[in-house]
Formats: sequence, C-alpha cells, structure tokens
Amino acid sequence: MDWGEINLKNEVILEAVGLKKYFPIETGFLKKSIEYVHAIDTVNIKVNKGEALGIVGESGCGKSTLAQVLVNIYSPTEGKIFFEGVDVSPKAARNSLGFKKNIQMVFQDPFWSLNPRKMVRDIIMEPLKVHRIVEYECFDTEIERLMDMVGIGKKRMFSYPHEFSGGERQRIAIARALAARPKLVILDEPTSSIDTLSQAEILNLLIELRDEFNLSYILISHDLSVVHFLSDRLAVMYLGKIVEIGKTETVFNLMYHPYTQALMKAIPLISSNGTVQNIEALEGNVPSAINPPKGCRFHTRCYKCQEICRNKEPELREFEDGHFAACHFANQS
Repeated sequence: MDWGEINLKNEVILEAVGLKKYFPIETGFLKKSIEYVHAIDTVNIKVNKGEALGIVGESGCGKSTLAQVLVNIYSPTEGKIFFEGVDVSPKAARNSLGFKKNIQMVFQDPFWSLNPRKMVRDIIMEPLKVHRIVEYECFDTEIERLMDMVGIGKKRMFSYPHEFSGGERQRIAIARALAARPKLVILDEPTSSIDTLSQAEILNLLIELRDEFNLSYILISHDLSVVHFLSDRLAVMYLGKIVEIGKTETVFNLMYHPYTQALMKAIPLISSNGTVQNIEALEGNVPSAINPPKGCRFHTRCYKCQEICRNKEPELREFEDGHFAACHFANQS
C-alpha cells in the first residue's frame, strides 16, 4: 500500500468543525451558580484516510476529552463531526451502530479498560456480537485470528486480563478494537502504562496493522518521541485549543509557536555516558480552564508576550504548506 499516494489524495475520513466541550460546575451558596470548564474550545481538525494524526500537550490541555467527544463518550457542547462526509453529530445520525463500528478507541490503561471478570475470548467477542461481524459459529475462529494478529497465542483466549503483562493487555485492547473492523482507531496514550520494550513492540504492531488494513489513527500522547515515530501530522494543544498543526517533521523542525518550542526543549537527551542533558522545563502552571486568560491563552507563560497577546486571541495562520500556528509573533525570533 502506497501511503504517500493515499495522503496526496486528501480523502478526509474524519472532520471536526468548531468543536467545543464545556463541563458545568455548580458553585456558590446552595450551588445555584454555574461555571464551566472549557475542556475543548473551538477545535477544527481533519484526518485523512490512511493517515496518523498525533495530538500532544501537557496534562489537562483537552486532548483526551477531544478523543472522547469524537467517539461519543461525551456529546459536544457545540460543533459538528463528519465521518466520511456524513454529519454524525448528536442531532444527526451519531448514535448509529455504523458510526460506532467504524471508529474505535484504545484507552490509556489496558488494565482498567478490560473487564477483569471476563475471559479474553469474551472481551474480544463483544464487538463481534454487537456489530454482527461474523456468524456465531465463526466467533472462535475470528477471535483466534485476532489474537494471532496482535501477537498473542490463541491458546490463551480462556485466560483473564490479570494473567497478562501490561504490553499483552494492550495487545488485547487493540484486538478488541479491531474486532469491529473499524476504519479509524483513536489511541489514547497507548504506551504510557507499559515498559519501554513493550512500547516499541506496540508501536511497530500499530504500523503493521495500519499497513495491512489501511487504518487511520488519531494518536493522543504527551510523549513526543512516540508521536514522532507514528504520526504523519501533528497537532499541539494548549488549554483546550490547537496552537500549532502541520506535518510532523515540519512541526518538529520549525516549531513556530512558543509552546511547541517549550515542549521540544523538555525532551530529555541522553549523552554518551548515560547522563540526561538539556532538559528545560516549561515555567509556570497551566491557567484554570474555568477562567482561561483573555487574548492568547499561553501569554501568561510566554517569553514573547506583548500587550496584543494579553488582549487579542491569535488565529491559526498558515506559514508553510499545511503548517499553521496561532501566535502573533510566530515568525519572529
């Protein structure tokens, strides 16, 4: 399969337009006042067929909430979601089994996302039954195929999740997601809770599966090395907004937004003698999502901050082909 050819066609499989998710919080005496957590705020993204879109940012930036809105765990406060050009927003056909079949999610911690009381056979069987992928008499054959595909012997289908390692449990979660034969898989921190060796194995497995089944991915992670390895394009989120987006290599090399620069500087470099070098932690704390700063949301921590940053919110501007950044001074050193 020629991935370059697929991406050049720009066949959009998923598009979110003006997506917002606010969580209400009751405050004050007798909880009569209501404030809102601005988890995601006017997010626009596109994912092409056969493409992996990485989304990175600090904890609390909204990337996991975005993933959960896209798979209908949460309904958006505003905005629309299109899958293969069809409006699948809540007021449209969003709750159809067809939509749920075509977009699946692999969660961060496989231990908690797998029912500990069910055997692996039953865990993987569930989407086969719900979406009627194969006939009942073919269930075990299909489960064996899925387990072999993710590198777990079919003889272990009658084992329980606690009998597997963290990396193996993540493989089971991937098999369960693929049982529905989706077109898009959202991966929420798929390697964060497993050891380094298992991380490499899972990432290589995901690439192999994408090649074999022409899958599209959305990869949510705080680990830039993981995103760099797997994603074709990269979106950087800060306090509910996308502040930079473009081809992964371009974003890593140019880094127009000061927040992206800060994230890159925080990546540890290992010297030849094994010591860690060149870690520059981003100063300050993420502001409250209940009352986000006016203007640019990053201005309270930005070394480029000027008066316009405190008062006017920057728009995403295109600086290179498909490379956008939301900063008033993105092209200035």
